[in-house]
Amino acid sequence: EPTEPAVRHSVIEDKGSRIDELNVRGQVQHVVVTPKVGITKPYEIITPTGERDTFDGTGGPRTAAGKRVWNLLKF
Repeated sequence: EPTEPAVRHSVIEDKGSRIDELNVRGQVQHVVVTPKVGITKPYEIITPTGERDTFDGTGGPRTAAGKRVWNLLKF
């Protein structure tokens, strides 16, 4: 019988921001930062597991890991 993966959801919060992090099997899968001052829109930090990795136009992958992105449209 297969076992369930170890999943951990962490929330770190201070006066300036809130960070929501999802770990599955010890690897970071999803990070969302919600600032409390200045920029008020939450943004996502691209993780190295990279569902959003891009290509550099030459056929080689160019990783977006560590970059921040804002979701402009949600469906």
